[in-house]
Formats: sequence, C-alpha cells, structure tokens
Amino acid sequence: METVMSRVSRLLGLRLHSSDRSVRAVPQSEQTLPSNPTPAPVVTAPTKKKRKPKVKLTESIEKVTELRKQGLTYQVIGDTLKMSKQRVHQVLKAHNRQEESKNLWTNGLSVRNTKLMTQLKVNNPVTLITMIKSGDVRPFKYKNFGLRSYHDLCAWAGIQPIEFRKIKTCPHCNKLI
Repeated sequence: METVMSRVSRLLGLRLHSSDRSVRAVPQSEQTLPSNPTPAPVVTAPTKKKRKPKVKLTESIEKVTELRKQGLTYQVIGDTLKMSKQRVHQVLKAHNRQEESKNLWTNGLSVRNTKLMTQLKVNNPVTLITMIKSGDVRPFKYKNFGLRSYHDLCAWAGIQPIEFRKIKTCPHCNKLI
C-alpha cells in the first residue's frame, strides 16, 4: 500500500516522508482556548439608505414654476421642495424645452418622426401631407422609419395611410418596382 501511495503522491507532486527517517513531533501551542468562547456578534444585513421619494417631472415643473413666479431663488425653492438648487435649474430647463416644443409645428410627433422631418427639410404639415400622398415618405425608405412610424405620422397628419405591402421596392435603391 505504501508503494502505491508513494507513486500516486509522486504523480500528484506530493512529498511523503520516507520510512528511513524518524517522524518528529510537531510542537503544539501552549495556549488553551476556553470551551465556550464569547459568541461572535450577529451581523445583520446593511440597511439601505432611505431615498427621497421621487417626484414626477410634471409635478415638479408645476411646483417649481409656481415658486419661481413668486420671485424665490433656486436655493430657497430647493430647500422648500427638498431638492438641490441644481435640480431646480434642471426642472426649469426642462420646462423651457417643453414650452419651445409646443410652439413648433411638429408638436405631438415622436422624436423619430421629428428627426425625419428635419432630415427631409419639411417645414409645414401641408408639405408633409403632399409627400405622404405622393409616396416620397413611405415605410422603410429612410433609416429607422418603418410601418409603425409611418402609421403614427399619418395619424398625426390626419390622413389615411397608403397600403405599401402590395407595392414592391428594390432592396438596393428603394425605387418602386
């Protein structure tokens, strides 16, 4: 049995003592441990920080603009609504962007459709309706403009979408076949 163990130990890279040598006793520690050591303190899961309740942007816009109209500073508004003055500034900036977008003719369009209108340099709804009816604006002709975007655009313009599934287009140049 000893030869088998020595072969296995050599294969595994282990060193066993040879039977020629005497076995030496390993010195033991003289320190004794008590039989019932004090129990380790119980570690509980770390408690999560309580976050401030999130206020929706529309609600905060209403509150911030109302306080701003009263002439209060960003810091005072922030202290009142329990937000930083930087957040008050961001809310007012978002409000200004919303007001600007309400004044544009593309108000109510998705971002994707608004970008397409900018790309095509369409400046009014009449031109858009003409382009849809002529087939210049159709699904899959432009990048990121598919059936859903096309139907949304037609619904916004108030016209009936043209059925393009029957009409085939060349996959290379997008010309009608």
